[in-house]
Amino acid sequence: AQAGANLFKIFMGATVGGAPAPDDGEMLRAFELVRETGLRLCVHAENNPIIDYRTARLKAVGRTDPSAHGEARPAVAEAEAVQRAILFARVTGCRLHICHLSSKEGVALIREARARGIDVSAETGPHYLLLDDGRMQQVGGLMKINPPIRSRDHAEALWQGLLEGTIDVIDTDHSPHSREEKYQDDIWKVSPGFVGVETQVPLMLTQVNLGRLSLNKYVQLAAENPARRFNLYPRKGTIAPGSDGDFTIVDMDREGRIDCKALHSRSAFTPFDGWKVKGLPVYTVVRGRIVMQDGEIVGDPKGLHVKPLVQVP
Repeated sequence: AQAGANLFKIFMGATVGGAPAPDDGEMLRAFELVRETGLRLCVHAENNPIIDYRTARLKAVGRTDPSAHGEARPAVAEAEAVQRAILFARVTGCRLHICHLSSKEGVALIREARARGIDVSAETGPHYLLLDDGRMQQVGGLMKINPPIRSRDHAEALWQGLLEGTIDVIDTDHSPHSREEKYQDDIWKVSPGFVGVETQVPLMLTQVNLGRLSLNKYVQLAAENPARRFNLYPRKGTIAPGSDGDFTIVDMDREGRIDCKALHSRSAFTPFDGWKVKGLPVYTVVRGRIVMQDGEIVGDPKGLHVKPLVQVP
């Protein structure tokens, strides 16, 4: 924290690379230590024993199909982990953030916690809002992500959570992988995650054009709220005198399609390939300099490490 870290993250379930999840004793101690910094602790909320047990059973009967991934990580695995993290936040006083929320049960638990005055925020991404598990049969392991994309009723609950303020951040969960890591016949060998940095804005602006949320609400979810939650506001998250010159200029009437071949990430694979969008970013400005114009990189990176606007002990 003294070196300028702005947040800390715990994976309650095993993550890419096989890093083990902490046990509850270690995790509770982490909550206590992060509380002392005044910063926010982010958690990837999935119950590891439930996932391990279900995965072992599915493998034992020879399941390697794409749907097995979601079956191994049911909504109850997320709900239990969210509930446990909220409990640890309450007893320690640690500020909590739930990453990539995917379930209606999770939305209900966060709603209840916030009503009780617990400092918990949450995020979700366009993939959880716009896709459902039925599409996994079409695109296979390309859509594998943790937590998994679920049925339509979960997506609708997430939309409700966004609009009412229970979920206050929309993310990208950007996770680039090579073709070999994403295209495997065995779902257990596929790396979880896909790119999101270049697709989030056009996907969500399309939802603005469709009337699902207002433009101001989207700006709040994608810029203002993250800056507030992670101690960067008003330096970030607003256009005002004294704030950094970082912003995106969009054309709400411009139409196009998500095209994997036009993406600039390490991998150009997304389950949104071919999706029609209306509302596109036309300029990205970083520290007052144009770095993207009409979908192409036009300037060198000019970012700067920004320490959180909070007093760290």
